[in-house]
Amino acid sequence: VDHVMTHFPSDWSVSPSKSSPQMRQEEWKALELIYYSGEARSIGISHYCPSHIEDVLAVATVPPSINQVEYHVGSGDLNHV
Repeated sequence: VDHVMTHFPSDWSVSPSKSSPQMRQEEWKALELIYYSGEARSIGISHYCPSHIEDVLAVATVPPSINQVEYHVGSGDLNHV
């Protein structure tokens, strides 16, 4: 696979309001295992704000190659794009 990413910085089954840095870090470590196994050529994130990115970078041995963001006329918070 060329690229694998986590789509959102929280676990919807738990509740977006109950996500934590530890959850994001655990998810990132799982993506790194996929990367190091050679099953993905790159790994990334989607819809992460600066604080979520910092959570990942605190434990990352492979930096995210992409932070996919939503940007269109109706987008609310464009300050972090």
